[in-house]
Amino acid sequence: YEMNGEPIPADHGFPVRVVVPGHVGVRNIKWLRKVITSDEEAEGVWQRGIAYKQFGPSVTNVDGLDLKEYAPMQEMPVQSAILSPMEGAKVDGDETITVQGFAWSGGGRNIARVDVSADDGVTWHTAKLKEGKDQPPSR
Repeated sequence: YEMNGEPIPADHGFPVRVVVPGHVGVRNIKWLRKVITSDEEAEGVWQRGIAYKQFGPSVTNVDGLDLKEYAPMQEMPVQSAILSPMEGAKVDGDETITVQGFAWSGGGRNIARVDVSADDGVTWHTAKLKEGKDQPPSR
């Protein structure tokens, strides 16, 4: 009913907006006429189409995939960044380098694994996780 101490404006769902913990913000619908509970996803491109599906790094093309076999994104997907080496750095092909960065799980769970590829996904290497790898699943 309020946003930043003021009555919630119509473009943000006035008179009330429900935020559902554990679900991405796009699923926090602003204007409702009725609510229906169901044990399966709603029909439509947002839930059953490709818009919010999650695919692993081995999926490079969705042609021929049965999209209903893939779970929809309910939480913010894992975000990650490589901090070293810097973008554009030149590395000798035979040189062994250390890649450093971070990964964050939007659901507050620990990062179970990080895979890194230096050849556009042809081969993958599993990273050694350090700080934060033991994040409690309930946090």
